[in-house]
Amino acid sequence: MITTVAILTVAYLFYQLVRANLIATIRIDWVTDADPRFFKHSYDSMLNPSKQNWYGFRIPKDDHYL
Repeated sequence: MITTVAILTVAYLFYQLVRANLIATIRIDWVTDADPRFFKHSYDSMLNPSKQNWYGFRIPKDDHYL
């Protein structure tokens, strides 16, 4: 039981690291392209769980932030 919880926790943390990296990549692309969405969506609003990002389980893509 404890092993299962530990494995799920590590998997979730790894997933969140991947998600944070994808968000950073999107924001870096916005900076280099001078995209106005950079000022509309903050890093924290993109990372924090919300209904828009399926409470932190959706893989972020550039198209999700219009």
